[in-house]
Amino acid sequence: MLILASPNVGALAGFTDDFDSTLNARYSQTSGTWTVTGGDASTATAAASYPLLSFDANTQQVTVKSEGGTTNVFGWGVAFWVVDSNNWWAAVTDREEFQTQTGTITVCNACGDGGVSQGLPSCNCVYCSCADCPSNPSCGQTISAGSTTQAVFRTDYRYVIRLLKRESGTVSTVASATISEGDIGSTLTIAYVQAVMNSSGQITVTGQMSTGGTVATITNTPVTPTKSRRHGIIIVPKTTGTQASTIEKLIYSPA
Repeated sequence: MLILASPNVGALAGFTDDFDSTLNARYSQTSGTWTVTGGDASTATAAASYPLLSFDANTQQVTVKSEGGTTNVFGWGVAFWVVDSNNWWAAVTDREEFQTQTGTITVCNACGDGGVSQGLPSCNCVYCSCADCPSNPSCGQTISAGSTTQAVFRTDYRYVIRLLKRESGTVSTVASATISEGDIGSTLTIAYVQAVMNSSGQITVTGQMSTGGTVATITNTPVTPTKSRRHGIIIVPKTTGTQASTIEKLIYSPA
């Protein structure tokens, strides 16, 4: 369902699109193929192709927001200043994994020449009797192989938003901000990502987890960017987790 808000002079009136039925006629399939499936904007185009659905807002100063993230699904977001499939800016979701040391353990070194380790704390290696294996130079001996201290790690997670740009076909990360990180599990959900472009050319990207808490913020004022009046939604490659291919909701308002 398309819900119109109060119009701003010269700009497309604000709207919220829940993608309940078919794609509204205002959209152009800038990259990839998009349909409406199960109440979401959906694309079967590979994320590496950066599928992008855009509309003409008749203004460069807008707020675009995507809501309704799914557990463990990343690589969805909003696009703005869309010139064409090779030139655009975007604010997207992602998740990273990293290792955190939680302690150390002591392990016995391996026994050589067929010895059998007796384990900690001695780490002794017991060898066969000389009668059983006279050719073994260690026969009949008990020798300590010694021990080694090893670090123990756990896998932690970092939920992030990113500001991306594509210029002449080359995609780069302008900035990233962490919403939440640590020993928090791999099944959390990012609730939304939003991008605001003001009349001074400043970009402000925000995002928050579905459980609330910290609102991560990226602020960037690019130097002489190529701007456009087209904006929309986009799918990009994720780092970890499940790759997004759908977007539940787009909220747009002119500045």
